[in-house]
Amino acid sequence: MSEQQHRADGPAPEHALVGARVMDSTGRLLGHALRILRDARTDSLAFVSVRDGVLSGRRHLIPLAAAEIGYERIDVPYPRSLVMSSPRLETGHRVLPEDEAAVCAHYGLPGPTPWIA
Repeated sequence: MSEQQHRADGPAPEHALVGARVMDSTGRLLGHALRILRDARTDSLAFVSVRDGVLSGRRHLIPLAAAEIGYERIDVPYPRSLVMSSPRLETGHRVLPEDEAAVCAHYGLPGPTPWIA
């Protein structure tokens, strides 16, 4: 099976996930996907960025390692309280190494992941 065929049959590519509903572990809406970040080493989907309110300019990064991903919905295995207490990034703020380290520590992930901007 070619790479293109696998992608067509497999998980949604990141551009198709922008705007998808992001749901917490209980099925409650966390927000809509603003951006998808890939791991530079593995090229796998690593994190989704979600805004924490309609008028708020703050974003939260949520790991995708254990998420169930579809074309219009991303189910993450984290409760809303954990996501909303995660480090926040201002809209337009680039993800810096210190932001990345803080997010990884918050979710108990091993070490930072190199982002593809």
